[in-house]
Amino acid sequence: MSDAWAGIIGAAVGGVIGVLGTILSPYMSSRAKRRDDRRSESLAAARSAHSIVLKLEDDFERRTLLRQTEDDQPLQNDPDYHAVRREFGAQVSLISDPPLRRRLAKLTYLLSDLSLERDKMSPFTYGRRITEHASDLLSTYLRGDSLPATPDDIVLWLQHIQWRDEMYEEQWQEILAIREEEEARARADQSKPPF
Repeated sequence: MSDAWAGIIGAAVGGVIGVLGTILSPYMSSRAKRRDDRRSESLAAARSAHSIVLKLEDDFERRTLLRQTEDDQPLQNDPDYHAVRREFGAQVSLISDPPLRRRLAKLTYLLSDLSLERDKMSPFTYGRRITEHASDLLSTYLRGDSLPATPDDIVLWLQHIQWRDEMYEEQWQEILAIREEEEARARADQSKPPF
């Protein structure tokens, strides 16, 4: 009798495992397909971002050479530069690797702030330095290598921008506090009788 029960139990367990395999197999394969699709979309975004950053790097090199011979249009007034920089930022946001996406987002932020003088460096030389590092990051990601360290000069620039933004935030909070005090005084003055 125990052999009969063992056979029945074995058949039931085998049937349950077979049914579970049949049910879970499409789910597992669709999950793997979604992961592969996200990876391929991320790689496509990284390739696109890499071509954009190479275009920016060439533009900075051209502008550096022009700056030596004639006055070129400042980047702050160049709508093409801002459009390309925004497109780069959009492609960066599609990259699925969080550490790479964060580092490139910081570089994109630096590229949006080329008006500051950096160690007696022209904004074009500064921009070229940033785009070279972004290109290195994207190249290593596309090759599947580990990401390189951020160069010291770029780390300093990022720290400077963070410090400046914190300082502006503190100043803005002080301005808002002063405005609130003035508005409170004005309301108090309006509520007093005129005599």
